[in-house]
Amino acid sequence: MRYHSATARRPADILVYRPDAAVGDSTTQIYAGLQHAGHRLTVVAQEPAAIDALNSRHFDLIIASPSDIDALKAHLNSSTPAPALLAVIDDADKSDQARFPQYVRQGDGVDKYLKSIDQSMRQRGS
Repeated sequence: MRYHSATARRPADILVYRPDAAVGDSTTQIYAGLQHAGHRLTVVAQEPAAIDALNSRHFDLIIASPSDIDALKAHLNSSTPAPALLAVIDDADKSDQARFPQYVRQGDGVDKYLKSIDQSMRQRGS
């Protein structure tokens, strides 16, 4: 099933934490594809901005590298349901695949992101 032009079955509020160095044309296309599918994105490039975003509202999902996810976990509000985590992993690090049930690889396209987001939302019952 192709997800690229699909409307998300479960539109999500997503926090994307990607340092500026990681943003390029393909990343911009992925963000545009996620928004086109109906997801609402908040994209931040620095940890203080990510923490502020987490403290100011609830997100259904966080997309970030494994090390960035680890840094943000300490700032999640325990009074609300924790967001699902979608790690953007490096192909060389196999340990991250075992740590995160839902992940995308750095070179994956928007279809893989949409499929992984849909699976995460389905597992959460959202």
